Amino acid sequence: MQIFQTIFKLIIIMVGWGVLFFAEANQERRDPFTRSYQMPCDEQKQYLLMSLKAWQLKGIIKNSTNQQIWLFSEQGWLMVTFNGQLPYEALPKVLQPWQIVAISAESLSFRADLAPMCQQPINWTIKLLSDAK
Repeated sequence: MQIFQTIFKLIIIMVGWGVLFFAEANQERRDPFTRSYQMPCDEQKQYLLMSLKAWQLKGIIKNSTNQQIWLFSEQGWLMVTFNGQLPYEALPKVLQPWQIVAISAESLSFRADLAPMCQQPINWTIKLLSDAK
């Protein structure tokens, strides 16, 4: 009787391992560094706009080799050294994935690419904010 119980337990264990192995072998392989959840395009757009709308353009200082772009938010001051090449992608991490695509004395225009499924970039312009009222 005990031998039948032992054989039965072994069969159950072998079947269990077989099911686990089969499930693992048939599971879709994916890049472990790729997010499995894709945020819908509208949510991506709103999230990126919210991250950029928090910043105010306070001024641009030009010299012979580059420009300093001064931004302000609740997080504090941020200076971006701009070398004149557009589009400018070397922004601090807090502004990524945005890139500067146009610059004038009164505004900065940004562009960010959404996920490939969205197919269209998002654009936003920050205008110079004057403290004078």
